[in-house]
Amino acid sequence: MKVPNHSNIVEMLGRNHLIAQLIVEGVHVALPLWDQGVDLVAYYRGQDGFVARPLQLKVAEATRWGLDVKYADIVGLLLVYIWNVRSAPEDVEIYAMSYREAEHILNAGGDKDYSQSNTWKNEGRYSIAHLDKPKNKLRKNLQPFRMQHGLWKDRLGS
Repeated sequence: MKVPNHSNIVEMLGRNHLIAQLIVEGVHVALPLWDQGVDLVAYYRGQDGFVARPLQLKVAEATRWGLDVKYADIVGLLLVYIWNVRSAPEDVEIYAMSYREAEHILNAGGDKDYSQSNTWKNEGRYSIAHLDKPKNKLRKNLQPFRMQHGLWKDRLGS
């Protein structure tokens, strides 16, 4: 039997943590048969009918945030960043935002102007790791998108 590689394990840990959180909040999860920019579909029955959102997961053992232009045209997509997946469950951090919200954060900058980086301007993608410093401006800009217990249905429905 083949042993899963490191990135497969990290992704599985993050996905399962997120699925457990969604289930606790009464949100169902579907796994697409193949990946076309959507890793999961989260859905529930809302007051006004069926609510469903595609999710693209970005899972990391520590702190990592980024954006890729290839997700710009996926209607309704939420980018879900899951950090510290090998830590205690209470130390796992999850952030969920639309592509446009992530683009706004990129353009707002952090400790430098991320939208002016060569990878963003030339390749349409940007990624930064090690956002652990308490005064990190990017980390501060992400806080409104941090998911806590009881927030998922509102986030999925917005």
